[in-house]
Amino acid sequence: MAEVILALDVPTAEEALRFAGLPGLRWAKVGSILFTREGPALVRELRARGLEVFLDLKWHDIPNTVAGAVEQAAELGVAMATVHTLGGPAMLRAAAAAAASVGAGRPALVGVTVLTSHTAPEYAEAVGRETLPGEEAVRLARLGMAAGLRGLVCSPLEVAEVRAAAGPDAWLVVPGIREAEDARDDQARTSTAGAAALAGATQRVKFGMNAMVASLRDPLVAAKQCATIDFLSGGRLLPVFVPGHDTAPEWQATGRDARERGRLADEILEIMSRLWSEECVSFEGRHFQYRDVSIAPRPVQQPLPLWIGGHSPAAVRRTARVGTGWLAGLVPPAELERLVGAIHRELARTGRSIDPDHYGVTLPYRFGSLDDAPVRRMAAARAAAGGAPPDWLAVGDTAAIRAALEAYVAAGASKFVMIPLASGEEDLMLQTRRLVEETIPAFETKPALRAAAGA
Repeated sequence: MAEVILALDVPTAEEALRFAGLPGLRWAKVGSILFTREGPALVRELRARGLEVFLDLKWHDIPNTVAGAVEQAAELGVAMATVHTLGGPAMLRAAAAAAASVGAGRPALVGVTVLTSHTAPEYAEAVGRETLPGEEAVRLARLGMAAGLRGLVCSPLEVAEVRAAAGPDAWLVVPGIREAEDARDDQARTSTAGAAALAGATQRVKFGMNAMVASLRDPLVAAKQCATIDFLSGGRLLPVFVPGHDTAPEWQATGRDARERGRLADEILEIMSRLWSEECVSFEGRHFQYRDVSIAPRPVQQPLPLWIGGHSPAAVRRTARVGTGWLAGLVPPAELERLVGAIHRELARTGRSIDPDHYGVTLPYRFGSLDDAPVRRMAAARAAAGGAPPDWLAVGDTAAIRAALEAYVAAGASKFVMIPLASGEEDLMLQTRRLVEETIPAFETKPALRAAAGA
């Protein structure tokens, strides 16, 4: 679970202790400036107030000196401290051994990899060889973990790769957290808190997203957003795009012609696809004109997946022309089968192919009764007739939910966006937990259906 460490980057103990009283605060970082001025007394005061202290002095010295510093930190009650991995294996092993023998693993030692202030050219100049910060962070992460450290410090841009190198149990401390509107100061490699936490906490989970209405977007901005998320997550973004519904209020709000949404989407998807893979892009279209534009960073995945949503003949043609996958909305199994067949026929005409397991569907579900309020609300919102549930809902016991999934798999779906129909947060968690515990395991034991379990 990700936790927040408050950096007490203030010059005096008086200011630091004001922040230390924030409600819910558990961790506080004391860095070089504050420790040099206030010394061990501040650490003792923070401990007395019930806070866990992260002493960030980035020790980098001969092994005996660093081991002695670790011992002193243990006596102060420091919970976590930094050593610099560039100190080398002998220094790191000595530090880890000191923490184990004196403090029983406290302080937990985390190894600094590459400072967030380093750009690629500057770092290469500092170490005297051509290397990228991300590559170096992974190399130093492996060095630190092999020496017995508890974890690592890395920028949010490398957190996914460092997590993969360090393993699921390593502690990762991620500085350089900045929201979009924040000043960067001297931080060169930054990210938002949400993206950093998700990338560091998971290694296999894809970063899905609600279908983006492509025709309402600026293609350059949207391409940059998607590429950055893919880069931060280590190549795990799964984007989906739709042209939008002609009755959506956004058309009037933005002064755009809804009748042009298909042509807008086509131009935007082409521009984004090229920006994700080409160094420099020029485009001359009916709605957009660009000359010599590029984005950085580009996606890790090449090509970046491009899933298309929609049921119209135009959506089928668009999927066959540029898509790497297709996501259906609320359709019954028979309609899904018809649409998958239409995409296959269009693909044959274009000479392209889409992986067989890249066809998905959106399926609202509920373990419960057709009379449950969330089911009735969903059916009413979609103008379903009569008391019987629409055939794009999965409602009932575990067997009923499994049967619905199997019907969609037989119709050609292998990826599922499952929407729990719930009343409140507690019910939402219950519905999700039952799906995970009672439904997905059954699919994992059936090779033909295994793809559905990964939805």
